[in-house]
Amino acid sequence: MKGSYVQGGDLSKLGISKYSQSIFDGYFPDETFEVKHNKVGLLGYCKKNGLKYSNECQFYVTTGAPLSYMDGKYVVFGRVIQGMRVFRQMERLDCLNERPKDKIEISNCGEYSTKR
Repeated sequence: MKGSYVQGGDLSKLGISKYSQSIFDGYFPDETFEVKHNKVGLLGYCKKNGLKYSNECQFYVTTGAPLSYMDGKYVVFGRVIQGMRVFRQMERLDCLNERPKDKIEISNCGEYSTKR
């Protein structure tokens, strides 16, 4: 969705999970809706048809802001610290029915954690 968000993480296409459910063998509950969709680079959970407590393995990264229509419906759980350029490149790809014509795969992307 150019200017809004990119979405990915459907493990069902890899045979890992059924129906886009999480790797935790099912959907999992909403956490908090305190973080608003008011910045580029926010990372959040996709939900089955926007229903409560239906978070799944798919996720989104915001590429536009504000996206207030997502506030109170989708949970933000992180943010892109480095590498937003990759998402900008994804937005430029040719799409058909809001899906890129070419396969996109992000691998070896690392994990950021803080130790207290």
